[in-house]
Amino acid sequence: MRIRYWIAQGLLVSSLVALGSGVYQLNRVLEAQPIVDRAPGEVGPLPNGRALRVLALGFERLVADLFWLRTVAYVGDDEVAAVGYPAARDLAQLVTDVDPAFTSVYVHMNTVLESLAGRPDAAIELLEKGMRHNDYWRLNFLQGYNYFFHKRDYARAAEQMRLASEKGGPDYLPLLVTRLYTESGSLDTAISFVEARLAQALTPEESQMLEGRLQVLREARESGQIESLRLKSARGAA
Repeated sequence: MRIRYWIAQGLLVSSLVALGSGVYQLNRVLEAQPIVDRAPGEVGPLPNGRALRVLALGFERLVADLFWLRTVAYVGDDEVAAVGYPAARDLAQLVTDVDPAFTSVYVHMNTVLESLAGRPDAAIELLEKGMRHNDYWRLNFLQGYNYFFHKRDYARAAEQMRLASEKGGPDYLPLLVTRLYTESGSLDTAISFVEARLAQALTPEESQMLEGRLQVLREARESGQIESLRLKSARGAA
C-alpha cells in the first residue's frame, strides 16, 4: 500500500513539475514574440486553444487563467477601447477553447462584445458555445437579452429566459417571460428587461452602461406618453 502511495505521489509531483514548466515556457514564448508594427488593438497570431487544452494534462484552468489575465489587460487598455476591441472575440474564443467550463469568461466577454465592441453576433456565438458546455442560467439570461435588443427576436428571447428560469434564475424571471410572450417589443417590456439585467450586473462599468440604456428607454416612454396626451387633446379640441 505504501509503495503504491509513494508511486502515486511521485506521478503527481512529476505532473505538476511538467505543467509548471510548460506554463513557464509558454509564457516565455509569448513574452519573446517579436515586437512588430500592428494596427491598434490587434494582438497577432494566437495559439490553438483546443491543442493547448490537450497539452494542459488536466490543468486547463491554469493555462486558461494565463490567457484570461492577458484578455483582461487587453480589455482594460484605453488604446484598445478607442478602436473598438477588434481582438476581443478571438481572445474570448481562445480562453474558452482551453477551458470550456470557464463561465465567467462567457459572462464578462459577452458584455464586452455586445455593448463595448458593438458585435452582438460575436456575443451570441460565444454564449451559444457557453451553453453547450455549461448548465448556467445566467448564460441563457444574457442570450435572451441579446435576442431581444439586438435581433428583436422576441420568441427566442422568451425561450432563453424560460430556460434561465428553469435552471435556477431569480424569482422574477417567470413574470418577465410572460411579458415577453404577451407584450414583445413594448417599451415597458424593454425597461423590465434592462432592470432585470441591471440587478445582475457584475461590474460598475456594466451597471453604468445599463443605467444609461435604462434612462434612454424611460425618456422614450415618457415622450410617447406626452405625444399620446397631445393627440388626445387635439382630438378633443376638434
